[in-house]
Amino acid sequence: MLLAVGVMALGLGGCVSRPTVQETGLEFRLTGRIGLVAEEGAVTANYVWRQYANGVEIELWGPLGQGRTRVVGEGAALTVYTAGGARLDGEAARALVRREFGLAAPVELLSNWILGRPAPDWPVESLGEGSFTQLGWHVVLSGFRDMAGRRVPGRLVASRGGRRVTVLCREWYFAGQN
Repeated sequence: MLLAVGVMALGLGGCVSRPTVQETGLEFRLTGRIGLVAEEGAVTANYVWRQYANGVEIELWGPLGQGRTRVVGEGAALTVYTAGGARLDGEAARALVRREFGLAAPVELLSNWILGRPAPDWPVESLGEGSFTQLGWHVVLSGFRDMAGRRVPGRLVASRGGRRVTVLCREWYFAGQN
């Protein structure tokens, strides 16, 4: 099962150092660790999240680099590159994400959550500072800190039914940051 080797589309403990050259079109890069608890069991993975103006790229891997997987979202398009070398596009990629993570929401939803805010294009119920419900997911944000003039979370916990995703945000890098 892909879940067992750390394939996570939610896009967290290993750190990756800051880039020495600016990455073209990059809005932010985040490293950390992610954990998923579901009926089928639990798994953790390291990640590097690269957010661009036109999409997202998330690399995930388990201990000693095992199961390195890449999830790429551009607009409505979604592609998953598995550790075994397979490439899944469109509905096949979405089906994998639904099956492995129980997540039928678009990746751009997560791109907003990771920044500590609900996604603007979907209904949201605010439950107080740092807590909201969106598309059936209860999201709790904590450990906020200021990075490059932005207030960002250090931890995100999203739960829905019997699934819980915990995202630890270790190192932030924003475009234009020195």
